[in-house]
Amino acid sequence: MALYVDAKKGILERLEAREWLPGDRLPPEGPLAEMFSVSVGTLRRAVSELCEEGILWKRQGSGTYVRSYRDAGAGYWNRLQPFQTRDGRPLILLERTVILLEEVSAPELVALKLRLPSDGNVIHVLRQMNNGKASAMGSDELFLRPDFFKGMTQKRFEERLDPDESLYSFYEREFGVEIVETSNFAYWSVGTHEEAERLLVPELEGMPLVSYHRVSKTYNHTPVEYRIIRVNAGDIQISMDITR
Repeated sequence: MALYVDAKKGILERLEAREWLPGDRLPPEGPLAEMFSVSVGTLRRAVSELCEEGILWKRQGSGTYVRSYRDAGAGYWNRLQPFQTRDGRPLILLERTVILLEEVSAPELVALKLRLPSDGNVIHVLRQMNNGKASAMGSDELFLRPDFFKGMTQKRFEERLDPDESLYSFYEREFGVEIVETSNFAYWSVGTHEEAERLLVPELEGMPLVSYHRVSKTYNHTPVEYRIIRVNAGDIQISMDITR
């Protein structure tokens, strides 16, 4: 294995152990290279790859920092958020009302996606979504690993999540959980009676829906959140930035 890969793995292990937290500055290149028994050039390659992956970032004249949603602004979290309202606003700006937060046995698919044992539990959150209209325009359903979100309650969720804040910023600030990659897929459907009843949003029945499924992962590709956003297909669009 190349030495820079070992250095990169070592940095990720320290991030996972929360030795360095989001927003922290890493040690200077010399001491950091010594820490992993590599040359400064090798260390720079490892750091460069982690910057490209959105885990670290360099501040000119200041050093290398652990990427943080709180200092990086909307552009950072938005690269993982392809859905927008039809007028181009990110879905974060939609109003969301928590209608349920509970700890339950993980459904089979959720256990698989979050790499949990078949008898494992998850924190299950239901939020109703609206756009300032009288009726709901969708549902936001979360399944969270309890070992990463200890102390999560409905009161904490409602009181500590700012109205214009992304969930990823909230996870980072409240629980020290940094989301660095996601796996996503979407499909179109029509909301059923059973779906509307289970999600506690009666308006979903008969609604043309885009269902957006996402597995959110922290360091070392560890999945911590499985999320399903179901939104009225007439109210949203998907933004895609494609580069070579």
